[in-house]
Amino acid sequence: MSSRARGLLPLLLLLLLAGLTFWLSQAVTGLPDKGNGTKRHDPDMFVDNFTAKQFGADGTVRYTLAARKMVHYPDDDTSHLTDVKFNATETGAPPFTATSDTGVLTQKGEEIFLRGNVILVREAAPPNSRIIVRTSYLHVIPDAGIAQTDQPVELRDASKIINAASMRVNNKIETITLTRVRASYAKAK
Repeated sequence: MSSRARGLLPLLLLLLLAGLTFWLSQAVTGLPDKGNGTKRHDPDMFVDNFTAKQFGADGTVRYTLAARKMVHYPDDDTSHLTDVKFNATETGAPPFTATSDTGVLTQKGEEIFLRGNVILVREAAPPNSRIIVRTSYLHVIPDAGIAQTDQPVELRDASKIINAASMRVNNKIETITLTRVRASYAKAK
């Protein structure tokens, strides 16, 4: 081997090593992240017979949320609920209960989305009678006293059956707003 070829050998090895390093870097960059799982939607907690209560400043229960099963997902900080029951017993407003097949509780519990066989019962608050609402979806904002849906609803009380395209209940000021309404009225017995 000539002295000139011996002088080029380290340079060729260095170029080969640089090329392999570049190729390996490109190959690894294209692989999916298997790190800490932050891009995955995996549960981190399961709770059976879940119950949570929020108390007012005076120590009375304002809201109770219960479910047969709760699964928490840390990536979006939501909790998925099965066989849900939500009770609101706010002072100065008629108590109401909402039940559903499933639900999603958002981070910090500020909103609850109920789905499947949703039944909302607002207890009687004279002069108003007890109201039962049936729908497929209900969005509850507990601190605002709001329950709303953009899905068809059936509302029943002692003397009326009302069908509507959507509904918004404000329990704090005791109003129900309905759209595209059809009603049947029967004299109270």
